Amino acid sequence: MHALVKQYFSGANEMQTGLLMEFVLHGLASYSTISKKMFENKIEFKDLFGSMMNISTEHDDDLGFEDEDA
Repeated sequence: MHALVKQYFSGANEMQTGLLMEFVLHGLASYSTISKKMFENKIEFKDLFGSMMNISTEHDDDLGFEDEDA
């Protein structure tokens, strides 16, 4: 995201870059590209599609996956 902001706002200092990255996050959440959850004193952003497709490797044996070396 830092590279994206620097690409379009190359003259932005670090404080401005941080603000612009936050702006991008809120924009992505507005279009439901990522999720936004508000807690008491913070906002958490998450990748919606990535969290749906994320399969924990801790339980691969339960899913029928085996190590090739085994």
